[in-house]
Amino acid sequence: MWRKKSPPSPPPRVSARGRGGCEVSWGGVDMKVFYVFMGLIQALILRIFPFLGYEGVINTQINIYKRIKRVAPPDISENEILNYLIDSRVRSLPRISSQESEIAYYLPILENSEKTLEDVVWSIVEYEYFLSSEGKTINKLQRMGIPRDEIPMEIESLKEKPRMYLRRKIDKEIKNA
Repeated sequence: MWRKKSPPSPPPRVSARGRGGCEVSWGGVDMKVFYVFMGLIQALILRIFPFLGYEGVINTQINIYKRIKRVAPPDISENEILNYLIDSRVRSLPRISSQESEIAYYLPILENSEKTLEDVVWSIVEYEYFLSSEGKTINKLQRMGIPRDEIPMEIESLKEKPRMYLRRKIDKEIKNA
């Protein structure tokens, strides 16, 4: 009737290895292997469902921009359309932080009268994928063994792929349309 309890999992072992500092091992399984495996799973999911990543955010924002431009009166300026795009992003759900912190981040962009569609969409992608999860990204890079002084350069290289995708998408959808 009563099930026998399974033995508790062994406590984590902490060992210092290489430049990566301490690595936690759980029952003989290296956590580094776990993080690599989870990274591969996430990459596979984003490859199958690109709308879940930055590509989806970029595509959505460009589609919203085109829709706003199509229905907007002809006397509305480009700056007002871009401000509406930012405002629609701040009002939409789900939020990654409080609405007040999002407004504080987007306020300098709203006040800039010389912004472009690329500036606006990039600020949205940067906020949602890099600035809001900077701590997680730094921890992930440290677990991968990247030295602390190289992390800012690594983060900048991670930003390059979404930025190039954004430029290609704007060229294809807006400038060549």
